[in-house]
Amino acid sequence: MQASHLDVMLACPRCHAPFEVPDPATSPACAACGASYRWDAGALDLTPVPPPPGLVADRWELWEQLQRNGAVAYDAAPAANLSVGDRLDARLFGEFAELSGRVLDVGCGPQARPSYVPDLPGVDLIGIDPLRGASARDFAFVRGLGEYLPFAPGTFDRVLFGTSLDHLLDPERALREAARVLAPGGRVVVWCGLLQQPLLMRPLLAVVRAASALRRGRTATPPTPQGAIDAYHFEHPEPDRIEAWIVAAGLRVIARRRLKRPSSSVFLQAVRG
Repeated sequence: MQASHLDVMLACPRCHAPFEVPDPATSPACAACGASYRWDAGALDLTPVPPPPGLVADRWELWEQLQRNGAVAYDAAPAANLSVGDRLDARLFGEFAELSGRVLDVGCGPQARPSYVPDLPGVDLIGIDPLRGASARDFAFVRGLGEYLPFAPGTFDRVLFGTSLDHLLDPERALREAARVLAPGGRVVVWCGLLQQPLLMRPLLAVVRAASALRRGRTATPPTPQGAIDAYHFEHPEPDRIEAWIVAAGLRVIARRRLKRPSSSVFLQAVRG
């Protein structure tokens, strides 16, 4: 973890009080509300466990099962993830986001760097994900939840959701959090994959097949938990529904783009107000 990138903008994800990066030899805790956190293999883990009462807490057991399934899939077939490798749709999303300044990637994935955020001059990438992922990353990383962002208000010029909204416990809350940490003039940028389309189903099917092959029949392919739409997602919201969440978060959509190839996707860009 590159603590120098994080110590000026961290906040307790529960109470939003300023939170200084602690010494790795100590147990992290919020001086304001007393919430305790931890280190995870060198990464600061600011996941609020247990989460505060609400939809996140209500879905917690289901979320843990989906995370376990996702970890297996990432290990079995990392290239099937939309943020891994040299993908045209990922490059187009990065261009659509008009990356500049301090960029937060919500659900950055477990890889060393998300493919849609190349190492560009003037772009300072910070990622957050519930999975620890790669021990060596090319950007600053903190483990945590998109619904409880551990950052101070007005911190980021861009907040990205690169096919991550459908993994979140409470996507509406996550978009409100994105609006909170957005700097004046900043933008929230969403990549929504339309998984009912055959072209985008192929990577998902590849994950399932690879996971099954990796375990060579010793364990069945992860079943879909009750309350989820498949083994890895809560649901696959349509773009109109996501736009409604964006508006409810106090944001306004200013740009849209629809892709048919190489994946069926919609990109949305929003600003405050």
